[in-house]
Amino acid sequence: MKSAQEAILIAAFGTTISHAAEAYKRFDAAVKARFPGREVRWAYTSTIVRKKLALRGDAKESVGEAVSRLAGDGYRNLSVLPLQVIPGVEFHLIRREVSAFLQATEAGGVTVRVGDPLLSGYDEAVRVARALISDVPKERKSSDAVVFMGHGSRRHPADLFYVALNSILKEKDPLAFLGTVEGHPTLDDIVKKCKAAGCTKAWLIPFMAVAGDHAINDMAGDGEDSWKSILEKAGIGCTPVLRGVLDSPGVRDVWLDHLADIVSRK
Repeated sequence: MKSAQEAILIAAFGTTISHAAEAYKRFDAAVKARFPGREVRWAYTSTIVRKKLALRGDAKESVGEAVSRLAGDGYRNLSVLPLQVIPGVEFHLIRREVSAFLQATEAGGVTVRVGDPLLSGYDEAVRVARALISDVPKERKSSDAVVFMGHGSRRHPADLFYVALNSILKEKDPLAFLGTVEGHPTLDDIVKKCKAAGCTKAWLIPFMAVAGDHAINDMAGDGEDSWKSILEKAGIGCTPVLRGVLDSPGVRDVWLDHLADIVSRK
């Protein structure tokens, strides 16, 4: 039986790729299995994604809208789990929307707790690095590089989390590299390091919640600007793995533990 008071809101960036959205459904099931008896809903932080989905007749709520609806439906203890990787722009947008709701309603007896993003400290980064390495396809040879693609954030100092995770990955596997689309480390950094290490093959894996547009096009696409094309032009053959980290049991558990921290908080 569901609690009349407690609800969980999962705040994802969102995706317009239908098969990528299936990973959200699997995570939703994992949340409900670990936290039975609570209402579980979703919000998308990306305005662009919400607009595109609305044109298809698949409307999604923003965090502010979803929190307001939950409060209007009678839920008084809300736990918001950000599915962001770093405490960057999107994460702080979530916090601002929650703060705006609380200020507008003067709380009104509603408690809203916001959890941490995936990378929120050293211990989490170590857990994530271990999970990423363990999920690399077993067909990989010891001389193959593994290249993880993160989003990155030029606009936010939390971009440094990617640099830190890259360093931790290197400690666990000298041929594992993390790069970003819009931050640091860059793909140029990775190409140089792969060539210096004598790598002739790389496994390309998204370091994003789902394997959406960035993974399909920017990482694994056939366009001349994709990571696959650039690495292959540098003499490094590529095998893309189109699987987001929500489908990694070890990474997923870090997010679920963050959720447990706020669900149990009084």
